[in-house]
This record gives sequence, structure tokens and C-alpha cells, in this order.
Amino acid sequence: MPDYKKSITEGLRAGDLDKMISHRFTIDQFRSKLGEDEDVLVLAFRIDEKFAAIDAMEFMEKSYPFILDADISSGEEKDGKYSLFIELERRPNAIKEIEEVLKGIERLAPTEQWRFKYYDDVKSHDYSVEAIQEHVPLTSEEYVARVDKRKKDSASKLLNQGTAMVSEYANNQITFTKPFAESLTLTVHKMGQYSDICNETQGGIQLDEAANSQTLFLEKYLGNYEIHKINGKFLIRNGELGMLVSKKDWE
Repeated sequence: MPDYKKSITEGLRAGDLDKMISHRFTIDQFRSKLGEDEDVLVLAFRIDEKFAAIDAMEFMEKSYPFILDADISSGEEKDGKYSLFIELERRPNAIKEIEEVLKGIERLAPTEQWRFKYYDDVKSHDYSVEAIQEHVPLTSEEYVARVDKRKKDSASKLLNQGTAMVSEYANNQITFTKPFAESLTLTVHKMGQYSDICNETQGGIQLDEAANSQTLFLEKYLGNYEIHKINGKFLIRNGELGMLVSKKDWE
């Protein structure tokens, strides 16, 4: 095995990184550096040492012209390891490209069975072409649809009080329906931990007549939530979770 106190300059040979690259990798867990996430797939591999990661990165860049970018984590991670990031165009042909990438890494670090985890899936999956087709969006349209579904599910869990239901979520527009009432559409700016959204939201609570009337309407329509209007947007709280929204004709 090479001495990784310094980077190899003669070039890598088969098996040089044996047992240094994890057989588990992720897809789309990290954001793309080059473009929109809906257009780019990001594969991430864990590698034991920095110079091994550098050599693997350079090998992949030189060997596969379809790779848009290869990079490593900027510093040592909590467990002392490094990540190798490989970006590919999100398209149906990416299935073949992922296969080529894995075969290339296997030349450096022999692997019997790859496993991958897509984004925030709870479980990882044994790698196969069929598994990639099932779990990974391979077109921008499929990616956007999956993201919108995930956001819709998250919004439904956050806004789980009252009779208003999330009926649609697309392009950051969330639509609610409620018995015996017209539908309500809001623009979602942020969603997640309430404390994080508070820290990122500037301005004081608006207490003018229009703001009070609009806040009261949302409380009656959506349910028993803490709602404040801040700088033209509405901060909705449900326990530790929150959502920052606006309504077009109320801005």
C-alpha cells in the first residue's frame, strides 16, 4: 500500500487504495457546485485519508470526461475522514455513468457489494441499475416533482392542526383547502426549525391594523398556531418547527 504521507506522483495502480474507500456512497445528499440541483447529480464517497482522496479525485477527473466536476471536502471531517464528490449531469444516461464511476473506484479499492443512500432516505440500498432507477430521479422534471412531494409532506406534518389541508405544493407555492371555504395559496420562503428561521428573519413584528387582520385570518384558516407578520411575511410556529410564508396580494 502506498505511503499517504505524501501524494503519489507516478500515478495510481490497481488496488492502491484497498480498504481506504467505503463501500457505501450517497447520491444528492450534497448540493452541486456547478449548477442547479435539478440538473446535476452529486455522488459522495468516504475516504480514510486526505492524500488518498486527492489521488482518487485526480484519477476520476482524468479518466472520465463525462464527470462535470470532482472535488474533496475542504477539511478533515468529524470522524477524521474525507469525502470525494463527483458531479454528473442528471439524465437517463447517468445510470451508465454511475456504473463506470463505480468500476473505476473498484480498480483502486476492490469492493464486493456497493450500497447507496439517496438524499435523506432512512435506509440504504444494495447498488444495482434497477435500484438506481427506482430511487434516484434521473431527469430534472422527476427531481423537481420529488422535491415538491417531500416539501408537501413536510408542510403537512408541520401544519397538522385544524381542518385546513395541504392540497398542492409546487414551485414553492403551497395551496390549502378547507371545508366550506375557498382555497388559500401562499408562497413558502423557509421551512424547518423555528429557531433557525427566527435567526434568519430580520425585522420586528408588525402590529398595524392590516397586519393584525391578516394574521387573524391565517390563524382562523390554518389552525391553532403562533403567527406573526414580520417585514411583509408571516412566521408560523408549531412547537419547534416553523414556516415563513407570504401572500401575494398582502405584500
